[in-house]
Amino acid sequence: PNDLDMDMTGNIYFTDPPYGQPENKTGEIGINGVFRVNPKKEVTLLIDSLTMPNGIALSLNQKTVYINQSDPNNPVLYSYDIAADGSLKNGKVLFDFLALSKNAKGLPDGLKIHKSGNIFATGPGGVHVISPQGKHLAFFKTGKSTANCTFDKDQKYLYMTTTDMLIRVRLK
Repeated sequence: PNDLDMDMTGNIYFTDPPYGQPENKTGEIGINGVFRVNPKKEVTLLIDSLTMPNGIALSLNQKTVYINQSDPNNPVLYSYDIAADGSLKNGKVLFDFLALSKNAKGLPDGLKIHKSGNIFATGPGGVHVISPQGKHLAFFKTGKSTANCTFDKDQKYLYMTTTDMLIRVRLK
């Protein structure tokens, strides 16, 4: 497992990308997937069609899951509706990072949902702020591959990690 998020009922949604594995496939099961573990500890494969699923986060209303894909040939942010049974449906590309990746270091990786509902997604050159409708709203430039981001408890600060830096920025 790489990244995860948990819903209010205790379901854990997580990604399992191929990092460090031969032929870019996860070792034991042979796929790169998105999974759910329910409170009974039963594991369900939700998606097996993404090449490099990475960051994952649930929307504030927990009706949507967002997944960053770290594939250099298809660096995108996906959104999926969460069905009543916890399965994922209606997957679509919410934001395409390909053009941005040509001029900046890094690929989509970690992401967090702000209390505003906006998505803070690491990607080429830093952290991108994307609306739930897929509109690019803002950009925090680190100039480096940026792996993860998070907020403090009150969401007054954004924290970002790169290969050799921890950055804190005050939010308005």
